[in-house]
Amino acid sequence: MKSRRARKILAMLLAFAMVVTGASASMVAGQVADAAKKAKVTLKLKKKSVTLKKGKKTTLKITKKNVKKIKSQKWTTSNKKVATVSKKGKVTAKKAGNATIKVKVKYIAKGSKKTKSKTLSCKVKVSASQPAATTKPTVKPTTPTATARPAASYKNYDDKSNIGPEREVTIKGGTSSKLTIKDNGTMRKELSATDLADWYMGLGINLGNTMEAQLPSLAQKAAATEAAQFETAWGAAITTQKYIDCVHSYGINTLRIPVAWSNMINEETYEINDKYLGRVEEIVNYALNNGMYAIINIHWDNQWWGQFGAAKRASETDMTRVADEEKRAKAWARFESYWKQISERFKDYSDHLIFEGANEELGGRLNDPIYASGYSNPLDESDTDAIRGILKKDELYDTVNKINQKFVDVVRASGGNNKYRHLLIPGYDTNIANTADARYKMPTDIAENGKSKLFVSVHCYSPWDFCGDGGTGGYTEADHTALAKELGMMKRFVDEGYATILGECGICNPSGVDGDVCQWFRDCFSEARKLHMVPVMWETGQYFNRSEAKLKFKDVAETWNDITGAKGDTSMTRLTGKKNAPPLEISEIAKEEKPAWSWTGKWYKNGGDSIVGDDRYTEGGGTKVESTDPDHASKFVPSSQVTPTIDGDSTEISFNEWGYQTFLKIDLSKYKKPAIAFEFLDGTANEENVGSLQIGATEEAGKYVNDFAVDYWDLNGKAVTISDNIGLSDEKPWLSITFSGKPTVTAIHVYELGE
Repeated sequence: MKSRRARKILAMLLAFAMVVTGASASMVAGQVADAAKKAKVTLKLKKKSVTLKKGKKTTLKITKKNVKKIKSQKWTTSNKKVATVSKKGKVTAKKAGNATIKVKVKYIAKGSKKTKSKTLSCKVKVSASQPAATTKPTVKPTTPTATARPAASYKNYDDKSNIGPEREVTIKGGTSSKLTIKDNGTMRKELSATDLADWYMGLGINLGNTMEAQLPSLAQKAAATEAAQFETAWGAAITTQKYIDCVHSYGINTLRIPVAWSNMINEETYEINDKYLGRVEEIVNYALNNGMYAIINIHWDNQWWGQFGAAKRASETDMTRVADEEKRAKAWARFESYWKQISERFKDYSDHLIFEGANEELGGRLNDPIYASGYSNPLDESDTDAIRGILKKDELYDTVNKINQKFVDVVRASGGNNKYRHLLIPGYDTNIANTADARYKMPTDIAENGKSKLFVSVHCYSPWDFCGDGGTGGYTEADHTALAKELGMMKRFVDEGYATILGECGICNPSGVDGDVCQWFRDCFSEARKLHMVPVMWETGQYFNRSEAKLKFKDVAETWNDITGAKGDTSMTRLTGKKNAPPLEISEIAKEEKPAWSWTGKWYKNGGDSIVGDDRYTEGGGTKVESTDPDHASKFVPSSQVTPTIDGDSTEISFNEWGYQTFLKIDLSKYKKPAIAFEFLDGTANEENVGSLQIGATEEAGKYVNDFAVDYWDLNGKAVTISDNIGLSDEKPWLSITFSGKPTVTAIHVYELGE
């Protein structure tokens, strides 16, 4: 009995153990399954389809689960004419139709180190928008009052109020022994800045990248003996009366002349060289000879402005930043010295000359890092440690207000016509929203002038992907609405009785954008006119061929003539916009295809260090391959960096000193169908760093042009055929090449695609 019971108990125990073991195994299996389920990666777009009206936008969002990191995302559209997509997934509806938006996502899953990729898609349907006439609100006319200002006009460009007897003078420090001038020195005390803005100044344009251009190092700056060395440093042609006459022929009646006075100064006393003052004075007279209004300022100026907020280390061992009062005092001394000299030099000129205190520096840039040299750029070998300023936002506003007040006080104290001269007061960062902030205060003028002689200056490049550097985006009615809203913030100053100037505005890449350039001009100028603003377009050679004194685009010529009532030349045939530019042929290059000519090295576009390979630039003309023999032996670039495979190929390459552009002179006698391609340093070969390729034909190395643009994603891994429409010729044998971003280029190849 005892043994049977024992066996029974043993059997029961064994059965229980099996149940427990099975349950445990089941639980473990369930936990493993749950863990696997939890580890499953989910990566998708929040919306699989969207419907938009023409002109509207939406941003597609990526949702993820169990993804440790998204390394990259590349957005594409199946039909750019229907819908475009930005690098951040913003979709813009262009015209009625259907398109598929895709994004290739590279990611790392949680618990993994391996990079995987997945392509997500969203279907986009675009419907036609309502006709513009039914969507725009009707503006009811208002009853004029005694204090109401009349509508501003851009048609009164033929102002001769400053024109006196023509005479020849010698400009102290000028580039020629005699200069013809017409300015009569008239100062109309009763004329307010608002009068000028409404009726006399019309449309304006900048003489950009010219008298504010700089050389790469303090040593080169110190060695320069002529103002022209700076005037042409960034590829601009020497400014001429003929060019300014051409600008004025389109009804443009204001010329803004950005100036870097630190280019030729005594670094101890801040005395400006007479040659620089003289060259600026010559250009001012080119404008005044036409009855135009001229604006001169201090513009970026090698960026010493960070001295106003300068800081230093508390001690050799304590890295805490504390105020550097010595450097701050130098900033005030420099600023005051400059305006005393400028005021004295120009105090006898008429009210057609306007002074502007600064450019975009009065704001956050007052905290820019400063090197031992006193500048924010490392321009000297001793510049190894730049220290950022420590002014807080309220302190920055307070400093901006004080700088603007100092500007007014110095100019007024100089006497002569400067007592009543109209002054342009820079806004905070010249950013509209920051300037409209209540912390920004306009300076106090002498009692006799009140507010009547002061303008406030802001800048506007909206939308940036259409207007900004290298912009290739589009422009819609929604963008127009946003532009009007942004400009509308300046109503504060209109209501306070101040005149306003849009000191910079425009489209920097008129050949490469996808939208209507002229419609943007019409919209911007119309909105500015409502606010009694003077719009001053940014121009660096993208609209005018300065050396030939000709406007490039027929549609722009007709638009400006229409707005101003002028009769400038419209005989050219070229039109703005990517769709109107002669197409660039993009070719796939097989991996086994060998280039006919190559440059290898390191070109950091706009890097500021001026390095190609291991060699520093050493001459004012940049670095040039001496390619008169088959081996392409080079004076500055090591011959090992240039590899031709065609016997006798004399292709040349050159880089400008600042690293902005490279210049390529292909030996067309050796090629039937040349094409160029690029390689980039790992980590810089993406849309953000590269942006768009900008290319054009030019007369000589160093003379930058931007006639064509190709988005990086259209170019990546492919070659651009150098066809006849680019315009290479005996007169223009060089290709000007740059990118809208800041990539590091490690190779430039020339391929022969002909038979």
